[in-house]
Amino acid sequence: MTPLQTEFSWELPERIWRAVPGDSGTWVFELRNPTEKKLVFAVMRPGRSRVETISGETDWWSSLAGLGTSHFYVHNYRNPDIPEPSDLLSFGIETGRLEWVLPNVRFGGFDVSGALVVAEKKGGELRYGYCEPDTGRLKGPYPEPAFPEAEKWQEPMRYRAGAEYYELMAGFVRKSTGLKPAGSIEYLDSADKMIFSFYLYENDSLVQYIAIVNRLREVEYLTPIEKNLEKEGKNVLMVKEGWLYFVKERRSFVGINLMV
Repeated sequence: MTPLQTEFSWELPERIWRAVPGDSGTWVFELRNPTEKKLVFAVMRPGRSRVETISGETDWWSSLAGLGTSHFYVHNYRNPDIPEPSDLLSFGIETGRLEWVLPNVRFGGFDVSGALVVAEKKGGELRYGYCEPDTGRLKGPYPEPAFPEAEKWQEPMRYRAGAEYYELMAGFVRKSTGLKPAGSIEYLDSADKMIFSFYLYENDSLVQYIAIVNRLREVEYLTPIEKNLEKEGKNVLMVKEGWLYFVKERRSFVGINLMV
């Protein structure tokens, strides 16, 4: 079994809750410590030190909203019982410092030119308009009825026991790896590689594995990524521009080059 080249493996200080990719290998992470109700946002780039947020403006209920070229955006929720963003915060990618706050505004997205669009709530309605990323100054209205389709990353199909094609997937994994899946299987197809995430019962608990198999049914990568699980988790795989990304042991973010 020949391992693929691992592009990077980043160890982060808290549990990875969410990861959003940006330009030139930039990633922003939402990191949480559920026991201490601690939340921090971190920027990671290849070959550079981690940048973390330094702000008393966020709390446990804040969430990562979006990522631009020089800033990333966070939603605050004044009333945790109402799942609706109340404020938009902007942080510098280079510094991690809070740069501005817009009350009653939420992140909208970017237009075809990459300009920042936000939504301001007035009279129970959302009104979309342009926003200056460096200052937070609201500009003219956004004229289009819908946003352009954002660049997507590839996410897996999920097959549950009893569903169509489940037995086919489970049989392929078993024949390729020698391991018999227990529970759901996630599947991605990229270039000449087939990527699987599946579960095994080991010592009365679930263990989640990732396997990469080539077209000759040769296993190129096989590793457990989470142990002692009480139940199955959500999708953990993502493919973007020929790289596979996943979280391992809750705090490690791993990227593997599928093109080698």
